[in-house]
Amino acid sequence: MKFTNAIVATALLASSSVVAGPTPPIAARQIKQEISLCLQKDFVDCHDLAFNDSECMNFYAGVSIFNDAISSYDTKGFECHFWYDLNCGESATFMANGRSASIYDDGSNYLFDDKISSMMCRNVQFK
Repeated sequence: MKFTNAIVATALLASSSVVAGPTPPIAARQIKQEISLCLQKDFVDCHDLAFNDSECMNFYAGVSIFNDAISSYDTKGFECHFWYDLNCGESATFMANGRSASIYDDGSNYLFDDKISSMMCRNVQFK
């Protein structure tokens, strides 16, 4: 009887165990997801902006300071797409992964100087 109780107890414990889903690597969970956006060229008047991975961020409400005002940036290694209009959608866009001291002087992106209204960034290092 004791042997049967031990088997039943073992079966119950095995069936009630919790299995955790996959978790991102520790390094990915510790990365602070923010970029630096600057209101003047040459990294003047910069502000760090936290973001959620792969989510569109419109520059209104609490972050309206950036709407049509960004002149330089540092994506801090994240891949970011910047849009001319709100909602990260149909308007013109460009992708950045790095720094630009002057959007105006940055090749074909000059049209985006002081014209960016939304963005979406993602961490490509741990995808």
